[in-house]
Amino acid sequence: MVAIVITSHGTLGDNLPLVALGQALKERGYRILMAIGEPMHPYALKAGLEVVSHGRLPIGQEEAQEDPQSWNHLSGNRESKDEEISEMFWEHLVEGVPAILAACREADLLISTPQQDLVAAIAHEKLGIPWISASVTPSLHCLKRKQSKTSHTETDAKEPSLGEQMRQMVQQMRLSLDLAELTSEQLGQYHRCDRLILASSAHFSQPTVEYSQAVQTGFWFYEAPEWSSWQPESNLREFMEQEPKPLVLSFSSQPLEDSRSVVEVHVLAAANLGHPILIQQGWADFNQEHLPPNCDRDQVMFAGFMPQDWLFARAAALIHHGGIGTTARALRNGCPMLVEPYGNDQFFNAKQIVLHGIGAAMHPMHLRVEEVTRVLQEKVLTPDYKQRAETLSSKIQQETGLEMACNLIESWL
Repeated sequence: MVAIVITSHGTLGDNLPLVALGQALKERGYRILMAIGEPMHPYALKAGLEVVSHGRLPIGQEEAQEDPQSWNHLSGNRESKDEEISEMFWEHLVEGVPAILAACREADLLISTPQQDLVAAIAHEKLGIPWISASVTPSLHCLKRKQSKTSHTETDAKEPSLGEQMRQMVQQMRLSLDLAELTSEQLGQYHRCDRLILASSAHFSQPTVEYSQAVQTGFWFYEAPEWSSWQPESNLREFMEQEPKPLVLSFSSQPLEDSRSVVEVHVLAAANLGHPILIQQGWADFNQEHLPPNCDRDQVMFAGFMPQDWLFARAAALIHHGGIGTTARALRNGCPMLVEPYGNDQFFNAKQIVLHGIGAAMHPMHLRVEEVTRVLQEKVLTPDYKQRAETLSSKIQQETGLEMACNLIESWL
């Protein structure tokens, strides 16, 4: 039996599509080992997949809630020190490389996400194992980046840049594994893989010329085993099928420094518009205690992890942080969106949603009830936005992302 190792790192949106890929490949008769963070193990185990730790620091709800400030790239309190980043990068190599090498000892193929491409490149070279990079993050390959101009000062001459420090660390790790020394230019391109799959829709964004080798399959959607027989409780069904349709607030795996204010502003905006609102708890831990004292609690419902296809298909609009997993589900279900991005790829996803005319974006640190009400009313909850969302949805529903990805992977084996 052909053995495939799949390694990914990050939050739910980074990992669940890879679990879905593992499920699809297992159904075709392959043995799948997921090398992922411990908080993601339950999802893979529930899908019937083997798991092992990828060796990196875990990212789960508990870890995220310990330091929500670091997840907010718009906060003036967020600091990124080169020394801290350098230490984390070295730990990633020291712990991650041995873990992936051990996982791949008897494997016939390694599939990695961009967050794991560097350790995958080392395993590929050391073990001679075939390697495929699979990205579920469109911004990494579809965003045109400007060339940065760096000025060299006397301090720069004495102390290497962060990038140079990282290259030196990769060199040190490779030499410790008896791999040949590389030039600085070679090290800069070392993590790039010729076989690149983009698990996103060409109708949402397309890769830049720099990644012309990429094959775009369409989104990969995770389906928990229990979802096949899932039925909503009667109170949830009644709430979501009332008129006017409810808004949905869902920040998935985005932790927040001030969850209360986020709930308050959206509950009050929904009330201004005459819409009920369903709020998914998520990693922000939204709950009843965050409700404003003067709201109609009968018009608010809190819910946990559930099939979002069912939820978004019944929503008037979705308010979310812009994570690609949540974005893809909303796109598939023709649900207009208000995006409030905090960091990473969320800004790119928000921009694409605005460009397609299927939603709006707002600065999450400057939200006011009146302004949120106005934006929802004028730029989200209108017939033309809904029509464009449904048009894009019909195109995305015709894609078979996982099937195409599996066919491609089999052709490369």
